[in-house]
Amino acid sequence: MSTLIILVLLVLTVVLLLSSKSYLSVPVYELKRRSRSGDKLSKSLYSVASYKNSYKLLNNLLILVFSSVIYLLVVKHFASFWAFIFIIAYTCTIFFWLPRRAAGKMSDYLALLLSKPFKTILVYTHPISLKLFKSLNNYSRYTHTGIYEEADFFHFIEQQKTQSDNRLKDYQLDIIKNVLDFNKSKVLDLMTPKRKVKSMSVEDSLGPIVLSELHASGHHYFPIYQDKDSNIVGVLNAELVGENHDQKISKLMDSKVFYANEGQEVSEILQAMVSTGRHLFVVVNDHGDYSGIITSRDILKSLVGESIVDGLDDYEDKEIAKSKAKKDGEESDTAK
Repeated sequence: MSTLIILVLLVLTVVLLLSSKSYLSVPVYELKRRSRSGDKLSKSLYSVASYKNSYKLLNNLLILVFSSVIYLLVVKHFASFWAFIFIIAYTCTIFFWLPRRAAGKMSDYLALLLSKPFKTILVYTHPISLKLFKSLNNYSRYTHTGIYEEADFFHFIEQQKTQSDNRLKDYQLDIIKNVLDFNKSKVLDLMTPKRKVKSMSVEDSLGPIVLSELHASGHHYFPIYQDKDSNIVGVLNAELVGENHDQKISKLMDSKVFYANEGQEVSEILQAMVSTGRHLFVVVNDHGDYSGIITSRDILKSLVGESIVDGLDDYEDKEIAKSKAKKDGEESDTAK
């Protein structure tokens, strides 16, 4: 009789351990997403895993009770040598070997089979568990994230790219990396040096040749100088030229000039651009000498990266843009 009880409890313990692998192998929020898509297994797993700590408490308590009874029965009804061998083998298997095994088809099958009984029990035990954990939280230590410095974030991002079930696009992960690097960037790292800056004299007039040069530069904002190219007196927004292409630059430029130091953090300049509504800052060195410019476009490129977007003509078609928005919305709903 004792042997039968030991076998039954042993099987139940193994079943609890195997099923817990399926309940706990996938984060709850991911199980919720999968269950919304109609996956039967995920729906069953989520119905139990959603109770989180209450399930863990119940499952571990059952395993502890079953194991304790097994130990007592083995010690009581078997010779010391065989009892010792069994206890060592049982302990190593149940508490060391099985927990290290990955979830498989058997785990999923058992979890699916036990989902309804577990959910029925948890409906009644969950309120008690909540009160217990609420009391324990007053004395528990914080949970460590496992991240110590920025390098750890980069490691996780690279690991995410190679993950088989990754749903994040490479450019999204690259933007996260760029944001992390952004806080370390200085104006000197992103600015356009003076020798590469396209600038114009305040006395110049806007004609076909000048407009063609502005367009060819690929920029939208240009510093305007007076007498010498280091004496910046204004900024021209090429997009505002419009019908006034035959007027002098002095009539169209913004005479308010903002300055940034080469050693300033780019994040600080970005905040200044947002506050002032200006997209171009003239960069000076520690001696006050003009050394280049930094624009909102330079900062945006540092965040988004240099990735080339295919099909730019699509962004000029309203119908295509509408379909893109619909498609992105459907993908977002699927991921939630």
